[in-house]
Amino acid sequence: MDFTLILSSNRNVGLDHLAQLQRILDEQNIRFSTRPLWLRPHLCAQIGIDDYLRPDQMELLRTEFDKNQIDIFITHASSQRKKILFCDMEATIIREEILDELAKTLNIENHILPITQAAMAGEIDFQTALEKRVNLLKGTSVLLLQEMAQKLTPNPGAIELLKVLNFYKIPSVLVTGGFDFFASRIAGLLGFTSYHANHLIIENNELTGTVKAPVLDRQAKADFIHRYCIQMQITPDQTAAVGDGANDSDMISLSGMGVGYHPKKALADATLNHIRHTDLSHLLYIFGFTWQDIEKALHHGEITVQNS
Repeated sequence: MDFTLILSSNRNVGLDHLAQLQRILDEQNIRFSTRPLWLRPHLCAQIGIDDYLRPDQMELLRTEFDKNQIDIFITHASSQRKKILFCDMEATIIREEILDELAKTLNIENHILPITQAAMAGEIDFQTALEKRVNLLKGTSVLLLQEMAQKLTPNPGAIELLKVLNFYKIPSVLVTGGFDFFASRIAGLLGFTSYHANHLIIENNELTGTVKAPVLDRQAKADFIHRYCIQMQITPDQTAAVGDGANDSDMISLSGMGVGYHPKKALADATLNHIRHTDLSHLLYIFGFTWQDIEKALHHGEITVQNS
C-alpha cells in the first residue's frame, strides 16, 4: 500500500527541500514511490512513499522542516480525496475561545481561563470543565453574547477552505463543544453544510448558568463521524477532521485524515499531522486539490445550513 507525503508552506517549498526529505527517508529505509507532484508551484508538493511513517519518524521530519516553516502531512494515497470534513470551532475555525473572551469582558478570567487550559490539556474532563465555566456566567445578558457573536474572527484560510469544499460538493460539519448561539452564525457565515453544538439555557434574556443535556463532549464529536458515515454510506477512513485540543482527540483519531491545528500538547502527541506554519486552506492540498482546482472554485459556491 502506498502513502502520500505533502510538504506545504506559505513561503517556499523547493527541490532542495525534496532532496532533504529523500535523504532523511533513505536513512529510515523508506523510498519514494512516485515522482513529485506540485499542487502549487513553490509552495506545496506531494510525493508517494512505500511505507507508513511512525510517530517518531513524523516528529523527525517536523523537527527538520520546522526550520523552514514547512508543514508536512501523510495520508493514504488510495483515499486522499476525503468525502466529508469535520471541524472544531474555537481556536480552530475561529481565533477565539469564546468562554475565555466572555470571561475577560466580565473580568472573571482568573476563574475561567485555568479551567479552559486544564481541559485543553486533557487534565480535566470536558463536561466538568464546561459546566464549571458556564456556571460562572450565570446572570450574563444575552446582549453581551450578541455583541461577542459579531466580533468572532475566522482563522486564516477558513473562508477559502469552505468555499472550495462547497464548490466540489464535499460536505463540511462544524462540531463544537461550544454553543449553538455562536456556531449557527459561524456555520452560516462560512458555509458549513451543518453544525452541532451545545445549547446555553437562557431565561429572561439572561444565562441561567446551565447547558442543555446531553453535553456535546469528546465522545459525542467522534459519534458524529459514525452518524454521518452511516448516512453517507462511507467509512471513517473516508473522512477528515481538524481541531486543536484534547476534546478533539477521539474525532481526529477516528477519521481517516486527522489534523491538529496549532494543536495543544495532548492532541499534538496523539496525531501525526499538524498545521503549524500554514493556514486552514492548506487542508485542501491534503485532499489532493491543485492550485488550479482551488482557483476555479474560489469564485463560486452556494450552500444551505442545517441545524442538528
